Amino acid sequence: MTEQRHLTYQYKAHIKRRDYSGLDEALRHCATLYNAALEERTQAYRMQRKSVTLYDQTRQLKLIRQDMPQWNAYHYKLCAGVLVRVNRAMNAFFSRVRKGEKPGYPRYRSRHRYQTLEVSEVTTGMLKRSQDGRRAYVRIKGLPTLTLRTKRPLPEGKPKTLMISRRATGYVVSMAFAVDYPVVPKSDAKVGMDMGVNERLTLSTGETVERRNHDRRRESRLRRRVARARKGSVSRRKKVRSLSRETYRSQVRNRNICHRASTDLVRRFGRIAVEDLQIGNMTRSAAGTAEEPGKGVSAKRGLNRSIREQTWGIMVSQLAYKAEYAGRELVKVNPAYTSRTCSGCGVVATEKLETYRLFVCQACGLIMDRDRNAARNIEARAFGPAQARGNEPAQSGIAPHAQPSESSPVHAEQQPT
Repeated sequence: MTEQRHLTYQYKAHIKRRDYSGLDEALRHCATLYNAALEERTQAYRMQRKSVTLYDQTRQLKLIRQDMPQWNAYHYKLCAGVLVRVNRAMNAFFSRVRKGEKPGYPRYRSRHRYQTLEVSEVTTGMLKRSQDGRRAYVRIKGLPTLTLRTKRPLPEGKPKTLMISRRATGYVVSMAFAVDYPVVPKSDAKVGMDMGVNERLTLSTGETVERRNHDRRRESRLRRRVARARKGSVSRRKKVRSLSRETYRSQVRNRNICHRASTDLVRRFGRIAVEDLQIGNMTRSAAGTAEEPGKGVSAKRGLNRSIREQTWGIMVSQLAYKAEYAGRELVKVNPAYTSRTCSGCGVVATEKLETYRLFVCQACGLIMDRDRNAARNIEARAFGPAQARGNEPAQSGIAPHAQPSESSPVHAEQQPT
């Protein structure tokens, strides 16, 4: 059984060295158009209390292209894609205002902060495939030809969206296609997840996702080189690019690990409970002020770095959209006292736990890994107390770890990826 879904295919664009300047120039022109469109909307409302719509700006774009040859050199759909991005940013702003959130009015973009070329509507001639299916070519008026080496074949038909993004390692092309995707079978299995720094995730089943051990040695070495270079020099720009490439590769590796773990969880469990953590508040500096300096600043700084390294927010955001996509239930619960509550009898420990990695209940004698005990409490808060939990000991001893298949990215003894 299948259903139609939109999947995004992303490939690195292979272009000639001399063509990079053409793409960079196109980004500069699009940044100028973006700022002009945003300025028009801002001033129209500030001076005349008038709202400028996407239809109004796309109609003006046709006149602008007639009078300004630099805009006429690019495909109309490419220029219209800039206006679509402005409209999307304004709609998001008004949505936040209606919800009572921090509005965050759209910002103007410098040429360094405008990184993506977007096509408002993909036409048939923009994407061509080779006969053997191993290559594809993106041809858009005003841009150099982009060659894509398609290791997995592209679906038939034209893509719904097409974006060209500048990254630290070069340009990448992202295309969304409507494809027939197998439906994920229904599951009533429940799981609770505790997020920590000793293990990135600990499940109520006893399985864990290994913590991220970010090796910063090469990144630190590159940062020192940048700090020693003279500002504005060509040498410094090269060192900054090297640092950007290293940071970007590290982010991609971490994101892929999160993808594998979140996909495995959504496939196996139909109901998932996570903590509703305020990560920004948890990683706030403890330095204090000059009048009231903080305590344990160095230790808190190290804890903040460990928390940020585990990227809990990325994991939860991936689980959120994948669960919605697969028809799973994702519940966020209040994390208060989940680490100090006994998952066996429900008694809350009033004193600080003496043990570091074990939870020892003074009421019922339960001995269990602290993170797993918290994960079981999170599951109980979301879905109610669990029924029979198999052959695990209820009162004493450390709960045994589940042993899924070795191919699963979530397991009790995960090897580094």
